[in-house]
Amino acid sequence: MVALAIGVLLGAVFTHGYEARLDELERRDALALVARVAEATPGGGRVTWAATVVVANPGPSDVRVRAARLGGDRFRSRLRGSRGVVVPAGAEVRVVLEVSGGCAAGGPRTVPGTLVATVTTARRGVRRYSAPLADDAGQLLAAARRTCADTDFDRWVSTVAAGAPSVTRRGLVQPVRFLLHGSSPQEIGAVRSETPGLVVVAAPLPVRFTDGLTPVTTLRWAPSDCLEARRAPDDEVRLRATVTLASGPPAEVTTLLDAESLRAVSTFRAQACA
Repeated sequence: MVALAIGVLLGAVFTHGYEARLDELERRDALALVARVAEATPGGGRVTWAATVVVANPGPSDVRVRAARLGGDRFRSRLRGSRGVVVPAGAEVRVVLEVSGGCAAGGPRTVPGTLVATVTTARRGVRRYSAPLADDAGQLLAAARRTCADTDFDRWVSTVAAGAPSVTRRGLVQPVRFLLHGSSPQEIGAVRSETPGLVVVAAPLPVRFTDGLTPVTTLRWAPSDCLEARRAPDDEVRLRATVTLASGPPAEVTTLLDAESLRAVSTFRAQACA
């Protein structure tokens, strides 16, 4: 009877230790990936566009990302040159997705809230994981809608932040340079706001392109109608630029804000029209 009791006790201790070991391995191999959109660049006349996503790993184990795509079936997407990237425990990495589709029925109104990743960890095989995807500035939606609207454009312009923005009594001041995409204009002679409720003045102008990039100029934003400004979504924060071409008359082209400038304008609009 004593031997039986001892055997039962030892068996329970062994079972408990084995289960505790399994629980520890499970915790050490847990997945807890999260993601956020860092930047989304419209296609500018191309079918595909790019989304830069920061993948963070707050879990206890390194994770290798073998493939990734946006959740849902509205868009087709895949990793660009980032297959097999390792996200260390407690760290984050940037990956770039090539995205296409989504223009049917007038273009997208919502975007996915998850990043579906095929991953491996040290102790498990390949598995699929849906990580929450944050996009507070609405960059995915803005890039998708602008790509759908611009599929026939052969030239467009975007801004590149060239210094810290500041708010003065006259409005938001942003140092930027203009970056050329597509056909070759010689200079930008005028800039106007396409953002409801906001006006913009750029100086100095004109600025000439050299190797696709202009010198630094300054955009100054100010509210013109706060009711319209409050109603407008972030994907409607944009400009039009008048460019002088190497041949032919001047033309107005779509002008998109880089992620840093877009955040600054959105924040200024919310504060100025509170």
